[in-house]
Amino acid sequence: MADEMKEVYGHYCRNHDEVTSVIDKIDNDSAAGQYLKHKVEVMKNETNCFDLPSMLIKPVQRILKYPLLLNELLKCTE
Repeated sequence: MADEMKEVYGHYCRNHDEVTSVIDKIDNDSAAGQYLKHKVEVMKNETNCFDLPSMLIKPVQRILKYPLLLNELLKCTE
């Protein structure tokens, strides 16, 4: 399972900046821009995130926290 997570998170993290750049380039008046705008509004109602970039960065931030959390758990269980 760790290898699968590493592969998925690695792929996600490697492509995060490019995806964010593409989203920034989408014209808000285009069909894709309107679709994204609508989905962001839905997301705002269902999560604590207030915009798409803050939602997309969450997995990147979390993967950095996992080793810290696991080390703390190990300290508490030794």
